[in-house]
Parts: sequence; structure tokens; C-alpha cells
Amino acid sequence: APGVGNSWAVTIRDDGSDTSLTCTIADANTTCQDTTNNTGSMAAGSLVDARFVESGTATGSDDTQFSCMCYPDGN
Repeated sequence: APGVGNSWAVTIRDDGSDTSLTCTIADANTTCQDTTNNTGSMAAGSLVDARFVESGTATGSDDTQFSCMCYPDGN
């Protein structure tokens, strides 16, 4: 958790480029979910990663993990 009054802005990246999938982990929260842009299109073999940007005095985002669920088209 980033701590009270602090946040981490999380952006999912596809082959090194930002996607529209974003969310913010704030205060004592430890997870987030993009409920607006909750789908994305990525080619098979894409390298998917997450970029964390700290706000306020938030620290420790280098200790974070992320996961995603990927499904083939039509499922």
C-alpha cells in the first residue's frame, strides 16, 4: 500500500507502449482495477508489463507485483 494520502498510478503496457488500461492504488489499498477500460487488444507473443508512478510520498512500488487474465478473441 502506498500509504495515507499517497498513490500509485498503474498503466498496463504492451511491448513497451502504454495502453488505455489504467488504475490507481491509493491510501491503504493494495489492489486496483480499471472498470472503464477493462479490455484491451494485444497480439500473441506481446510482452505485457505494468508501469507504476508514485504520487505524494508513496514509495515501495518497486516491490509490487501485477497479474492479468488474457483470453483469446471470442472467449
